[in-house]
Amino acid sequence: MSTTPEKSKAYRPDIDGLRAVAVISVFLYHLEALRVTGGFVGVDIFFVISGYLITSILAAELRTGRFSIAAFYERRIRRIVPALLAMLIATTATAWIFLLPSEMVSYSHSLLAALFSASNFFFYSQAGYFDAPSASKPLLHTWSLAVEEQFYLFFPLLLAFIFRYWRRSLVAILGFISLLSLGFCIWATTNHPSFAFFWPFTRAWELQIGSLIALVNLPIFKSRLVREAGTLTGIGLIGYSLFVYTAYIPFPGIAALPPCLGAALIIAAGVYGTSMVGKLLSLRPVVFVGLISYSLYLWHWPVIVYQKMGLVLFPGAPRQVEKGITLLIGFSVAVLSWYFVERPFRKPKGGSSRPKVFAWAAASTAAMALTALVLLMGNGMPSRFPARAVQIASYLDNPDGADRWHYREGECFLTSADNLTDFKPASCLHSDPTRENILILGDSHAAQLDYGLQTTYPNANFMQATASGCKPTLHQGLDRNQVCVHFMDSMLKDYLPNHRPQRIFLAGRWNDSDLERIGETLAYLKSLGIKTTLFGPIMQYDMPLPRLLAMAIKANDPDLATAHRQRIYLDLDAKMSALAASSWDVEYVSYFKLFCANGPCQQYADNLTPLQGDMEHLTGPGSLIMASRIGAVVRPH
Repeated sequence: MSTTPEKSKAYRPDIDGLRAVAVISVFLYHLEALRVTGGFVGVDIFFVISGYLITSILAAELRTGRFSIAAFYERRIRRIVPALLAMLIATTATAWIFLLPSEMVSYSHSLLAALFSASNFFFYSQAGYFDAPSASKPLLHTWSLAVEEQFYLFFPLLLAFIFRYWRRSLVAILGFISLLSLGFCIWATTNHPSFAFFWPFTRAWELQIGSLIALVNLPIFKSRLVREAGTLTGIGLIGYSLFVYTAYIPFPGIAALPPCLGAALIIAAGVYGTSMVGKLLSLRPVVFVGLISYSLYLWHWPVIVYQKMGLVLFPGAPRQVEKGITLLIGFSVAVLSWYFVERPFRKPKGGSSRPKVFAWAAASTAAMALTALVLLMGNGMPSRFPARAVQIASYLDNPDGADRWHYREGECFLTSADNLTDFKPASCLHSDPTRENILILGDSHAAQLDYGLQTTYPNANFMQATASGCKPTLHQGLDRNQVCVHFMDSMLKDYLPNHRPQRIFLAGRWNDSDLERIGETLAYLKSLGIKTTLFGPIMQYDMPLPRLLAMAIKANDPDLATAHRQRIYLDLDAKMSALAASSWDVEYVSYFKLFCANGPCQQYADNLTPLQGDMEHLTGPGSLIMASRIGAVVRPH
């Protein structure tokens, strides 16, 4: 293999087609459309493409002695900054109208981070289990742009240095760095998943896969048969990732290899000629989507965020219609951005010298940064909303309505940031022979019960074994991480047969696919002779309830929150109630009967306190109300 391949410098329409696959995958994933459950891998495909294209340009310049770091950064500014600034200006103007004060403060921080290519670090700092949902973060998608820009802040200099002093070892050195990055990524995905997801070194190997393709000849692809096999394998790996992966799969880690290798195979094979996959990717409509892919990526997420708030485009429309409208709006804005912003700034024009480009970028960035600072100094400008709305919205900063000890986080409730060793059996599973011992088992929907039950029933001894995303069933399903599997296995298969409490409370973020596993688990607990209380699905909303209540006050629309309640959980509640009734000696707690018996579901714990602090979890006062009302179903002694 040679490090200076004689490759065609002709335009590669198949790569623009691959860009189209990547951006449409991300868009559909964020829209929750067409079951593209692994669409997030589109970002990884982008990384491979970007690494290939940038390295191809840099290597050609280095070989001919035309490399200039100033010219490289000028191209990056022309390529990235104009469309980014246009999106930031529009998103900030919309945020002024719709974001609540605490959301505006967070948004202003994210705006500063996006301006200075540090979004990945900012959103990493917000990656705790109970932090604000992604649906209230209009600039969340800029994390991937930040990773890419951080990589290209150093990579051209590294490439030039190696090219000058160790040119013969260029591929070996970059390959070694890539392996280090991949190894660290795999380790971090298991031990520090948020770090693995957001930090540049754990993602560098994805960009460098593209870089290595640009630097290495693979003459095997001169064979038409090999090209066809390679590209079919590549698109197969990508398709597998798109439709089999889910948000629960540990990522990036090993799971990021298939989509990255799939993209690499398609790019590498296309160097030496066409293929059936290459021709499909080169179709004009597909290529056009690839051409607008950067603008589409920039705009799709803010459009989705504001539409999910139900406040911008056709509120109250059926879900499928809403998705179609959102898709159409996203594409329309992207086309306008590409045509009127991206294209005019892409190539130098008369009078637009390099110093002027740098000066313009600096001035524009400074102006937007000043805007962010003004919003921060104004504490999110609360005067934009009624005082009661601001008070209720404060629960967005503190969803459970009190300190985190309501969930016993990091001790008896393990989040994705914790390890199995963080669980404290001595305190969480302490048995009291003088009181009824009741084990609360499940995920965060179980952890939210502890505060209300402990406070309301002091004569019972409540033990707690809870972990985020871990449903209290014998089998967790293929999409659950290994920490979750080991945790529930240890509780159900090791602890309970040897330490049998008088009663167990099972609660989780249930869905229809859990029904069979729930039935199996109830039968297992029956065989152990443990009395069981099953908690059904709680009322869930498509936006945090405090936000909905605050916006309802501003809009003088008391039905706003009800319109955003997800109806599917009422049907699931009926199915779970029937399942419990068919099981021996299983009590069932229906949140819908507790809180929705007289018409619309209860939304306030009191006049200024939401019943739920986010889309699904009870506040502290909400947990107390829940505990006081379950006495009609089950009263701990």
